Amino acid sequence: MKKLVALFAVLMLALAAWAGDELNYVVIEGKNYFSEEVKVGMRNIRMTTDEGLTLKVPLKKVDAYMVEGKIFERQPLICCDGKVKCTALLELVAQRNGLRLYKLHSDDCRLGCCFLDKNEMETIYLVYKEGNLHVRVNETNAPTLFEFFRVPCKIGG
Repeated sequence: MKKLVALFAVLMLALAAWAGDELNYVVIEGKNYFSEEVKVGMRNIRMTTDEGLTLKVPLKKVDAYMVEGKIFERQPLICCDGKVKCTALLELVAQRNGLRLYKLHSDDCRLGCCFLDKNEMETIYLVYKEGNLHVRVNETNAPTLFEFFRVPCKIGG
């Protein structure tokens, strides 16, 4: 009987979450903000907080955000020569066993090998471990890494 009640409670929570508006979040300089409406522009992110405040923040101050179920986190970009180029908000694609696969829409070959994602956009995939670049996805390791992360992708660009 307890299992049935627990199952019913989980089902009701799932239905409530599915029926409600999706809650997005933005992490700005270490502080979390939640909102039902977040708009990401080329240079800024705009949102209305739960308290009714409207925020317009430069993307360079954003540590992470989730919009429409997609998570973006700031990670260091390292060129193939090993030098840190900058940091960027990378889209989290998958995570498994402490490794996180990110993608970046770019055709900058200094960052890594370009692939085509499901939207046929040139994309660079990078694997991070504990916030540090662990491995770049290239034509040689792509089949193994994409299978490991269970991500379909084809080589292009």
